[in-house]
Amino acid sequence: MRTQRRAWVSALVGVLAAVAAGCGADDLNRTDFIALTTQGDAGLSRPVANCVFDRVSNDELVLGELRDKGARSADLSDAVNSKMETFVAECILDANEADQAPSAKTTTTTKS
Repeated sequence: MRTQRRAWVSALVGVLAAVAAGCGADDLNRTDFIALTTQGDAGLSRPVANCVFDRVSNDELVLGELRDKGARSADLSDAVNSKMETFVAECILDANEADQAPSAKTTTTTKS
């Protein structure tokens, strides 16, 4: 299971690199990024895609390498591939934890 998850995350990193490079690292566009990364059966959920966008767009190392080396994940350094894998994994975990958290909503009833 862990090997399968790592392979999926690695494949997704390639897609994210292509999307980010296609958007242009200097003007990474949230709307395009979200639209492209949420497509298909293996696409990200919107909250996860937004989370990944935030992390990628705030990381100068990742943005610089996407700009300089292009979209192929094979051309990216191990450090950037690892960072992008971490971004995806952390965002998925954060979304899963948010889905499983008990609701903070409370209901109060009063006796008449």
